[in-house]
Amino acid sequence: MKNTGEIEKDFLAKRDTYFQENYVKETKTNYLRRYRNELIRREIEELSTVRTVLDVGCGPAILYPELLERCETYHAMDLVESNLEKIKSQHNADKIKTIQSDLDHFVPKEGAYDVIISSGSIEYANDFESIIKVLVKALKPNGTLIISFPNQNSPYRIWGELVYRNIRNLFRKEKAPDYKRALFSEDFVRRQFVLNGSEKKITVRYFGLKLLLQPLDALFVDVDYKILNYFNSRPDSNLNNLSQEFLVVYQQ
Repeated sequence: MKNTGEIEKDFLAKRDTYFQENYVKETKTNYLRRYRNELIRREIEELSTVRTVLDVGCGPAILYPELLERCETYHAMDLVESNLEKIKSQHNADKIKTIQSDLDHFVPKEGAYDVIISSGSIEYANDFESIIKVLVKALKPNGTLIISFPNQNSPYRIWGELVYRNIRNLFRKEKAPDYKRALFSEDFVRRQFVLNGSEKKITVRYFGLKLLLQPLDALFVDVDYKILNYFNSRPDSNLNNLSQEFLVVYQQ
């Protein structure tokens, strides 16, 4: 998995603040993360069977406490050991099992899970085709796989990953952890499911339309938030290519 060292360094530095700053506090700057989390939780609410759960790239907290409450086994997988230690320190539930691994080398048991979630993690891996294939195989019959992908057609993503990142690094006094994300097209993702014989069973939802590029989004937080909130509540398929992310839900 690429970026391994930088990812570990980054999460070690923010282990005790990441969950609070990105999900607990309701701020305009973390709105998009919270919105993605809410979309996934809505999908989970509709599921009738959630006995066995796998959260891939879980980070330092259980983001789906309702799912933890309903399931019998919750496997939390992450690259960073300190993230898993943080989860174990916050929960003493026997149903939680932690797995330290990166996505490229993680091979879960086939047919093991009713629900698999990968939120904000697959973009840091290398072998995306194999990862999707492995996760599909890990589902039980009638199981559900939920994955978020950063949109490669989003002007915000293109500017941030290919231009702004390099400009920002030039002006940093001290080197901070910095790792690149892969960007995805819906066509690419659908093709992976076709190869697994399952394309007709997926739904795709775009969200996070950002018109202000970095650093304007940080300078004009109120405007950026209003734009995001407006278009998230009024989705328009004609604007999908401008959206930052899309959520794929596949049902076995």
